[in-house]
Amino acid sequence: MGKSLIWNLTGTVGEIVNRITYPIQKDNGSVFLFDTSIATNNLGDFIIMRYCEDILSDIFPNYEFVRVSSHIVPSNEQENAAKSIKYKFVCGTNLLTSHIEEWWNWRLPDGIRRKFNYRNTILLGAGWKGYQDECSSYSRMVYHCVLNPNVIHSVRDSYTEQQLRTAGIRNVINTGCPTTWRLTPEFCKAIPVTKAANVVTTITDYRQDAVHDQLMLDILSRNYECVYLWIQGDKDEEYLSSLDLPDNLTKIPHSLDAYEEILNQGCIDYVGTRLHAGIFALNHQIRSIILAVDNRAIEMGMDTNLPVILRDNIENELEDLINTEFETKIQLQQENINRFLNQFRTKEAGNV
Repeated sequence: MGKSLIWNLTGTVGEIVNRITYPIQKDNGSVFLFDTSIATNNLGDFIIMRYCEDILSDIFPNYEFVRVSSHIVPSNEQENAAKSIKYKFVCGTNLLTSHIEEWWNWRLPDGIRRKFNYRNTILLGAGWKGYQDECSSYSRMVYHCVLNPNVIHSVRDSYTEQQLRTAGIRNVINTGCPTTWRLTPEFCKAIPVTKAANVVTTITDYRQDAVHDQLMLDILSRNYECVYLWIQGDKDEEYLSSLDLPDNLTKIPHSLDAYEEILNQGCIDYVGTRLHAGIFALNHQIRSIILAVDNRAIEMGMDTNLPVILRDNIENELEDLINTEFETKIQLQQENINRFLNQFRTKEAGNV
């Protein structure tokens, strides 16, 4: 690390970044991957990583993946590896924020100096934590120093793109979440338009609303023969114990394999508050209705036409929608997806 960095952060972000001497990074046949599915009990992170890893394996078919958790500060050994590896990706999830100094789900070491060891990291479908104000000066500094200035970053929605652009990160495009990239018009034609006999649902322990969640369960109980409830988060079951469960409800264990088994049985819909459980169902060509509980589903719904309604509108909208024929027409940002992918597939990728 060069000694020219002004530690009191005087000057513009660009001026400060230009004072920094970074470690030399080479294409050594490895990809450094911030894995959101390590050290988490939220199986939504496993869904995100399944699709992100498929994408990266296609781009870098002969590369070794060095995985570290995005939820835990990397070890010294992992930090040393990050210094020298050219391609570093942080995948999916809502780990970007306007106030890194207060809260940041992407756990890098404390202090500006050590964060610089992760220079040239690339975003793949990352998103913003909630609706927030503009970035603090410290947050802008970190993003400018950590994110690769020479590639186009992929974010999951227009709101995240605008937040980064406002922070001065202009080499960013909205590709939608990588979990949606397979939902082409041709693929979606096989998704049923009418109600199935059974339904699988989810609740969200960290966005509890007992009134509306109970209403959802009651509506599902009277409109479907069997209601399956998948435990996506490890604390969902504790929250579930506070609700009045219908007689025709069966709990599905806290396992992605168990959830996929239910989806593969067919003759089932998805209606629930977990965004990526709904997207996973769509990827299995299951008719789905996602009940938005935060900015993620709201923004992605507006951008891509995901089948989303607000949880607050359950009483007025859900039952009618369940019993209405509708086509699933996901509007992919295909040009942006191709633009992101092609920068790694062309001969010029060696300069990325």
